[in-house]
Formats: sequence, structure tokens, C-alpha cells
Amino acid sequence: LFLAEETSPELYERLATLAREYLDLETLVTLCPEIKRPSFSPLPFSAKTRVAVARDRAFCFYYQENLDLLREAGAEIIYFSPLKDPLPEAQAYYFGGGYPELFAAELAKRKDLFRALKDRFEKGALIFAECGGFIFLNQTLRLEDKSYPLCGLLPGEVHLTGRLQALGYRKVLLKAPNFFGKISLKGHEFRYSTLKNGTPSGFEAFDASGQKVATFGIVAKNLFASYLHLHFGSNPQAARNFVLHAGELND
Repeated sequence: LFLAEETSPELYERLATLAREYLDLETLVTLCPEIKRPSFSPLPFSAKTRVAVARDRAFCFYYQENLDLLREAGAEIIYFSPLKDPLPEAQAYYFGGGYPELFAAELAKRKDLFRALKDRFEKGALIFAECGGFIFLNQTLRLEDKSYPLCGLLPGEVHLTGRLQALGYRKVLLKAPNFFGKISLKGHEFRYSTLKNGTPSGFEAFDASGQKVATFGIVAKNLFASYLHLHFGSNPQAARNFVLHAGELND
């Protein structure tokens, strides 16, 4: 798995050359059906709500549409690095996917960040964490024969394995009261780790064929943390509810 910034420009030039040589692009375009773009009007939120998004080398996977929909719902997006920055003041925190296992030693030193995040959470701040962000919130990350202490907001022990543990599209049904609402969302799951003695709480997940799948995570009043990468485009109401509930902390 490589990120866009980890690939060289020469690779894209080579792919473009191969496409010109072997693909009949004009015919492909004529075969594509015409698609009408849906209209969407941003909600007229008057008061800004801050959503702090963890973004650095350890947390770098986000659906851009998620961030766009949060902004359209009235959120002010601010970015910070869990590797080096203090926790910013915000009503909600978003920890996306990435590679916390590659930076486990650095993250384990951020006890000040751990304390600050727990304090904000206890005061009602919302936390949304996906995959790498979910790993970060747990107690411990186990890499081969060494363990690294992490945030400890959740009690789990995460084990990184050498095998793919889950891959596929997911439909998620939220059952416990939470800041997204009791709605359904779609996304995907892709992970090489597993959680010792963990079970899903407050939600159910299904694959693309509708079969229930086993995964890990917790949905609660001000917390959604799991291995799932959600796409708000599947239900924009989720972004609106998220910002609305975060804004209530300003009252």
C-alpha cells in the first residue's frame, strides 16, 4: 500500500503512456452513460463549530468528501499533528486512518496529548476515530515482541499481524445513541491488525452482499471508534448531525 506522495512522477508518466497505447479512450467515453450531478445546498449554520482533524505522517487517510461535508454543515476544520502538536481546543476530534504502527514509539511519548484528549472527552467533546485512529485510542499496540502504550481512552490491546485481517465494503447500522444518529452509513474496512478480546458495541456491520461481518469498535454518546472508514457521502445527514451535536457544546 503506497500513498500518492510516496510514488514518483515518472510512474504516472509511464501509466499515461500505456493508457495512450493500449486503451481506446474515445470509445470508452462514448460508452459511458450521462450522469446528472445531484444538487446540494450547504446548511446555514450561523455559529462555527471547530472540528480538530489529526493529520500527519501517522494519520493521513481521509475521504476528502468527509471533510468537505463537515465544512458544508458549518464546521471549522483545523489540523494538528498527534506526533508533535498540543491538542487544540475544539468541540470535536477526528482521528482518521494511517500508520500509527510505524510511529508507535513517537506516539507512545505523547502522554500530555493523551491526558488532554481524555480530559476533553470527559467534558463532552466528540471523538470520531477510524482504523488507525481507533488503534491510537486503545490502551496498547503490540508489534511482534514489543508493546507500546497509547492513548488508553479504550481498554483494548491491538495486535499487528502479518496477514490481512479484513478487506471489503461495509454497510454500518448504528444502534446505540450517538452523535451521528441511528442511521446507516457505508464505507470500507482494510486492516492488518486485530483487537484482543474485543467485540463491536453499539453497531452492526455488513459486507457488500449483506452478510454480517465481525469487526471491532464502539459507538456511544460522544464516541464513534472502529476499524471502519465511513464515507459521509452515503448519508450526508451524518455530517450534519455530527456538527450539530458538536455545536451544542458551545451552549
